[in-house]
Amino acid sequence: MFNLRILARKTGLTQLLKPLIHKSVSRLGFALLYGPHAPERVWASLASRPFRTVLDIGACRGGYAETILRTNFPGASIHSFEPSPIAFPVLEQVAARSAGRIVAHNFGLGERTETLKLRSAINSLPSSSLLLATETNTLAFPQTQLTEDLEVDIRALDEVAPMLDPAIEDDLLVKIDVQGFEDRVIRGGRQTIVRARAAIIEVQVEELYAGQPSFRDIFLLMDEMGFVFTGVLDQYADSEGRVLYFDAVFLKA
Repeated sequence: MFNLRILARKTGLTQLLKPLIHKSVSRLGFALLYGPHAPERVWASLASRPFRTVLDIGACRGGYAETILRTNFPGASIHSFEPSPIAFPVLEQVAARSAGRIVAHNFGLGERTETLKLRSAINSLPSSSLLLATETNTLAFPQTQLTEDLEVDIRALDEVAPMLDPAIEDDLLVKIDVQGFEDRVIRGGRQTIVRARAAIIEVQVEELYAGQPSFRDIFLLMDEMGFVFTGVLDQYADSEGRVLYFDAVFLKA
């Protein structure tokens, strides 16, 4: 007999339908095993760790830092990096009302110090990228097609890390969400990222940006620094069920 694990929140409807579902699948030779919603379980595990510093790389307007990072890691200082001159003023406001817990930096992170062209998505600012979007991307996310080019400053994490205030502590979490630029961020920040206890990195499965890294590329970079891939926080699939990208979790071995 096969086991079918159901990962779902215990809503009232779920409780009502459970006996009927159980009886139906039992006739087919399956058994239902109920457990917590997978992302919630991963977040609970991460939140139990005593992180003192979070690097929020690709912060956009600061929503992730304010609603997720700040809530889950109440003892941590958060450094949020965002190169977009459009998104940054809102990020600054988020930082201003954080009682000093969020520090906003108006530059992006990459492999070296340079000025690059950001393709700013006018109708979907979080989708802005330093790389060209592919046809797969624009078909899946038509709201990203209209863009404007903005010159932005990029720096290497290892160059700026010693100057951050508050200083980075060794109980460190790194979050990277930079629309295909993840491998450049990692290569420019190896000496800093290797100090982390955990990392959350958005990984593209389908080719959404020209020149993006694959999951294998990210995995090997993190493996070289002693990290182990432990699962997925969330993922996004298109209307045909193809997974386009997911948030990978790496823990220090």
